[in-house]
Amino acid sequence: MRPLARSLTLTLALTLAATSCGPAGGASGDAATDARPMLPLPAVQGLVEIEDTNPDPRVVEVNLTAAETDVELVAGRMTRAMTYNGRVPGPLLHARVGDRVIVHFTNNLAEPTTVHWHGLRISDVMDGSPRVQTPVPAGGTFTYDFVVPDAGTFWYHAHVHETQQMEKGLYGAIVVHEAEPPAFRAERVLVLDDIRLNTARQ
Repeated sequence: MRPLARSLTLTLALTLAATSCGPAGGASGDAATDARPMLPLPAVQGLVEIEDTNPDPRVVEVNLTAAETDVELVAGRMTRAMTYNGRVPGPLLHARVGDRVIVHFTNNLAEPTTVHWHGLRISDVMDGSPRVQTPVPAGGTFTYDFVVPDAGTFWYHAHVHETQQMEKGLYGAIVVHEAEPPAFRAERVLVLDDIRLNTARQ
């Protein structure tokens, strides 16, 4: 796959929600909120969600691996890409405002890389910038550990040699829901990218 000619159309995450009404009515105030059981996160369509291995409802703990993988971008033809957990785009990271997020990252690429959590207001030591974090070497691991402070739709991507690594597939979506999400009929995340392939589909 050659570097992609694109203007970062990663219109990541237009989280399309067909809103049918506002927040559900009921008791208000911190005491009433604390007394209610925590509801499951709303379903998000469009992407495979990364598995949360931690039973604590306020902790999202996942395993994320960067590796070269053959993926089917064109029906019946395989393209060599850089992937997170074998997918382009990578799996959806799904959390709630205030959740602790723990990402056990493994770099199975043949070169160093980091993961940048684009748009999240978190400590720079966990933000994947190579100016602060020493890139994870080939075969190395790193644990990202932070709390998500804001609701919204964000994205994560490689932050080393972005013109190669990100353009070859190292990106994915993040959805952080409000403590009490508004009622809606459906929510879907779209990750849009333009990929320039040669005649061999590489």
